Amino acid sequence: MLDNITMKTKMLLLSIIITFSFIIISWIESKSISALDKLTELNNNVSSLEINLLELRKDEKDFLGRNDLKYFEKFTKNISDIHKIENTLVSGFDYFGLEKNEINNFTKTMDKYSDIFNKVVEIKKEIGLTEEEGLYGSLRKSVHSVQEYAKKSNVTIYYQLFMI
Repeated sequence: MLDNITMKTKMLLLSIIITFSFIIISWIESKSISALDKLTELNNNVSSLEINLLELRKDEKDFLGRNDLKYFEKFTKNISDIHKIENTLVSGFDYFGLEKNEINNFTKTMDKYSDIFNKVVEIKKEIGLTEEEGLYGSLRKSVHSVQEYAKKSNVTIYYQLFMI
């Protein structure tokens, strides 16, 4: 069958086959590199997620210790960043056809954590973040008015009691 074909035609046919093979190999390599890039991106997102979780816990601790709303704002920003990373992970899992149950559970857990912390912040605001704010501030004002009353009444025992 190939005996009747000239050498020139055989070489041309062989060149076409080799060229087609290189094109297929290049396409497969391109797909593999693309998948590897996507996996690297997913890995970087997981690392970023871990860092944001640590920052989230630090912001919570700082707010509870210092009663400063700037840490609550940082907490809120970190929650937003975590949700962006979660969305990127979901799209990456979709790309590879992986199960997203763990990501969905993580998202629900983060939402609950955020809601609970928001409630804690609201309660802390109601109580008072400083000595002059909220319930703590009104208690302090009441104690000061009782001290003034005791001072004006010359009831030193009551005055000394409230100074404690």
